[in-house]
Amino acid sequence: MTDGFVLTPAEWGIVGLSLKVGAVAMLITLPIAFGFAWLLARVRFPGRILVDAVIHLPLVVPPVVTGWLLLLALRRTGRSGRGCSRGSGSVCCFAGPGRRSRRESWHCR
Repeated sequence: MTDGFVLTPAEWGIVGLSLKVGAVAMLITLPIAFGFAWLLARVRFPGRILVDAVIHLPLVVPPVVTGWLLLLALRRTGRSGRGCSRGSGSVCCFAGPGRRSRRESWHCR
């Protein structure tokens, strides 16, 4: 038995992929975040409180609720899912929260 925390090469690959995805997401969102921070700190405009609330919403809403709202929005009959289905012909990989209907497949097309 070995002492300490040992990962297999496959697990290190997963860790590396997670770090890469996190770094890319940070690089994409950081300029947007700085732009909104500057706007909210320096500019007074109508609706400023609403913009501030929308920006802070992910910090106060539990991740389960955020995932459920994304599920509702991106499903085939949701607002974004309908547009995606019409625009690209693809369908989402799920029929609803944790279930599969006869008409819809688990596989993306």
